[in-house]
Amino acid sequence: MITIKKFLLGILLSSPLTAMAQQLEVGVIDFYGLSAPGAPKRSQVEACLSFKVGTMIGSENKNVWKENSIECLRKLDGVKQATIEGVCCDQTNRAMIFVGISQREAAGQTYPALSSEIRLPAKIIAAYDTLMADSLNAILAGQSTEEDSSGHAVFAYPGAHEPQQLFTSYAASDLNTLCEVLHHSKYAKDREVACWIIPFYRDKQSIVNDLVGAAIQVKM
Repeated sequence: MITIKKFLLGILLSSPLTAMAQQLEVGVIDFYGLSAPGAPKRSQVEACLSFKVGTMIGSENKNVWKENSIECLRKLDGVKQATIEGVCCDQTNRAMIFVGISQREAAGQTYPALSSEIRLPAKIIAAYDTLMADSLNAILAGQSTEEDSSGHAVFAYPGAHEPQQLFTSYAASDLNTLCEVLHHSKYAKDREVACWIIPFYRDKQSIVNDLVGAAIQVKM
């Protein structure tokens, strides 16, 4: 199964705060995984956080706002794993923070396998494969830098421009299929490709909750 951190890779393509030097004010904090039976109360989770709406955060103080909070969350009864990710930015240029937990498995607990036969079109898989090959070439050529002015990571390596342009096109034209694959397809690679392409959708706020929600529901 894809882990929470691997699923969140798609979210991290949406201008992750940990890769940004500037300080941003926290505008929104959303919580995931708290509705399951036996999950900690929201008040318990909030008490672990070293930040709140209005706090200034960024890469320079991530040990305070992120890592210390995760350490506290992992100590709560029943919590197996915790993740906190910050994404830039909402419509007021403030940070959006997503806090998720997953619970320890009870004896005999099982998870339903993803069973849908839905798959991505071959052209989308091909664009992904091309970008992965170009990313390796970029690293070997010492040209693996990226810029985030579009709200998602864009690799500077010239050979990566075409597949990334296709990502933008497919995110616009095939968003429903991509989201359906992400949530239900039994094919791991198709889910991974969907996770990479969805962040290229123009309306970042409309897709972040979908990606984080999917991440929290997947067994690590």
